[in-house]
Amino acid sequence: YFINLGKDQKVNPKEMITLINQSLKGKKFSIGAIDLQKNFSFFEVEEGLEELVISRMRNSRFRGRKINVEIANPMPKGRGGKKGRKNRNFKKKKRR
Repeated sequence: YFINLGKDQKVNPKEMITLINQSLKGKKFSIGAIDLQKNFSFFEVEEGLEELVISRMRNSRFRGRKINVEIANPMPKGRGGKKGRKNRNFKKKKRR
């Protein structure tokens, strides 16, 4: 999921977990990775809860800021990070 809260809003992973738990009160679920960026974040919740997460967090606020939650598109394979650089074969230059 994408959420419009990040490091600039002084949110930390513990607060993000609390916010998600409060929004989904009464429901047992697992929270996966939380990736905090400057002005937004990504978080994972177990599959099958998409509509519930969005509907319950839609009218939530964090420190007076209206929260926007959307389903995030997964990153295409082979993009980003160092994954694509592992198998590079460089020829060593001969030193004179």
